[in-house]
Amino acid sequence: MARHAETAQRGRVVDDDRDIGGHDPFENAGRETATSAASERAAVRELVKAARARGEELTGPDGLLKTITKTVLESALEEELGEHLVID
Repeated sequence: MARHAETAQRGRVVDDDRDIGGHDPFENAGRETATSAASERAAVRELVKAARARGEELTGPDGLLKTITKTVLESALEEELGEHLVID
């Protein structure tokens, strides 16, 4: 059901975020996002620790930040291309 859509449910009109069963499909969205963000921050902290342990720079031409940025951009582009090249 569309968010904020009016729907007849058991003889009455409902205008809220719940689906037909009365469940809020957005109930866990904030928690899932927070959990994902926390996991991503933890992964970045581990990358920084590992780079420092190896004596690598965090910034600069060969630094961790450049490597991570390159990897994120390449992954995003691959994902974008994959979405456009899907054969139906």
